[in-house]
Amino acid sequence: MVGLKPRNDLGRKKIAVLSSEDSVNCSVAFKVEITKRRKALIIQVFCRHLMFIRGQLPIPYRELKRGFTEDQKPSQKQRKLKKLVQALDSFSDSVVSLLSKVDVRQIVFLLGASVNNPREVYAIEFS
Repeated sequence: MVGLKPRNDLGRKKIAVLSSEDSVNCSVAFKVEITKRRKALIIQVFCRHLMFIRGQLPIPYRELKRGFTEDQKPSQKQRKLKKLVQALDSFSDSVVSLLSKVDVRQIVFLLGASVNNPREVYAIEFS
């Protein structure tokens, strides 16, 4: 079972990011075993989606990746987006490779100016 929830408690330090009204819990039960590799892929997809909904990607990752054709001369914007996709692919491959080797029980995404002052906190817990 995978649980996804914004969090306002990170270990010893209490962070007043979310009130209890803002907190959302979501549990998902899978019919198959969640292996290390599947956990890594879940985290990868969530990270990509989070980047899109937070405005870091102009369109969902799959559409962004599909949008390149080699037939025409790419514009400057298309070249930048292609470079972004290549960097994301490299980062994602590294994350999946690393997380496929360890048993991840929880991963936390902190969004904001710094880790000391996050505006949003998302935690994925595997149980």
